[in-house]
Amino acid sequence: MDVSLISKKIKTYFNLATPRGLFSATFFILILARLVYVLFPAKIAWDASVYIGMGKYLATLGSVGLWEFFRPPILPILFSFGEIIHFPIAWAQILTFLAGAGSLYLIYKIGERIRPFAGVFGSIALGVSTLFLSFSTVPMTEVFGVFFSLLALYLLSVKEYYFAAGLTAALCFLTRFPYGLLAPIICLGFLYFNWQDKTLWKIFFKKFVYFSAGFLIISLLYLASNYIFYGDFFSPLVAGVEVISGSIWIYARHLGFYENVLFLKNPLFIFSLITLYMTFFRGFFKEKKYMIFLLSIWFLIFFAYFFHEVHKEARYIVTIFPAISLLAGISISYFYEKSKGYFFPVLLSTFIVITFFSTTFFVLPRHISQSFRSFYSELKKEQGKTVITSSPMVTAYSPVKIIPAYDRWEFFKNLYEQNRSKADFLLIDSCELHVCVPGSEELCDGYKKAVLDEVYVRENVIYDKTVGACHHIIAEIKK
Repeated sequence: MDVSLISKKIKTYFNLATPRGLFSATFFILILARLVYVLFPAKIAWDASVYIGMGKYLATLGSVGLWEFFRPPILPILFSFGEIIHFPIAWAQILTFLAGAGSLYLIYKIGERIRPFAGVFGSIALGVSTLFLSFSTVPMTEVFGVFFSLLALYLLSVKEYYFAAGLTAALCFLTRFPYGLLAPIICLGFLYFNWQDKTLWKIFFKKFVYFSAGFLIISLLYLASNYIFYGDFFSPLVAGVEVISGSIWIYARHLGFYENVLFLKNPLFIFSLITLYMTFFRGFFKEKKYMIFLLSIWFLIFFAYFFHEVHKEARYIVTIFPAISLLAGISISYFYEKSKGYFFPVLLSTFIVITFFSTTFFVLPRHISQSFRSFYSELKKEQGKTVITSSPMVTAYSPVKIIPAYDRWEFFKNLYEQNRSKADFLLIDSCELHVCVPGSEELCDGYKKAVLDEVYVRENVIYDKTVGACHHIIAEIKK
């Protein structure tokens, strides 16, 4: 083996003066940061446990897990293999990690087609962004939505495989329903050309037909499956809207909520606004104005959609991250090439550090994390048993079926009374029964007392511990 040849290749790949070298170095750092993050103790997120439970449901043909029909189907399909190999949580986390790493690579490849170093800095902007970094190993729709949307854009703009891009955009839609807007956004992007040129109209129709065909094939199959299984083409979509409309007072946010998430917690994204100004008001980047137009309508349409929604959560705005990261990378790359001294590199490094330390990680003290895992794993030997539960997290750790009794003590009480004869166990995590209509606190406390009194008197309590502010109870239902 020629050591000098290997050394030369390493120097080439990590030559910071080239886009590939700088990306290789930053990609290594970003992946290393994610690997370190994996080592910290954490509690699995609510939605993550649902998708893992749905994967178990598919893999076992309904013997264990749960099925929430209003959820997009791609993650349960991907996660189902984890149940087959008996590592459902680890498999879901590995896939999430790979999707995040793939997103960083895709944004680099797309950005470099726009201008040198745009992909590098777009990848950095996405890689250190608060939410994207914190969701690195959280198996929810955020990271997968970013991955599939970038894959669609890559196939569209780099490979020019319009049919494959349509298929991928449909997969993105079935990963996270709001990404259904991505198809019309891309079609609007196709319209950016000189309308007086008849040849360009032919190219437009070719792109539109191929892309639309790919998108519609998968989307129509999904809608047809809805009719077969649920008797209605759109019932999961309608039900999903109804679900996020519940307990709306909890998720109502002040004006500027998303602006804070985007620009104050992720100051690198401010460069996206600079790119738009330089392009549409100062005439820069004319040769790639089509891509900037597409990214700008992606940014504006998704922002308008989520701004209009009363139910606001920081993670929803992650749908904008691919577009806003690429836009930021364009102007950052311009200033990077023009900078002569140390001012801009120092400013850029400061923004990266501010962004990183603004990140909220899903990390808990180790003893608390272990207590949650112990609680939700208590029924791991109760294969196929039915549990009335206040949280879906039990399905991630134990091979059980569940009867959901979420959100409120009132709901739990009613569902417990209705389904007691059908269940083998009940599980209460008091921190997941936190929803109470404002002004009804005394009534909520009454329902809580009634549930606990009945459980202690009527059932066989086999687990009863308090972790922090959370009261954990598991009881075997007496027949």
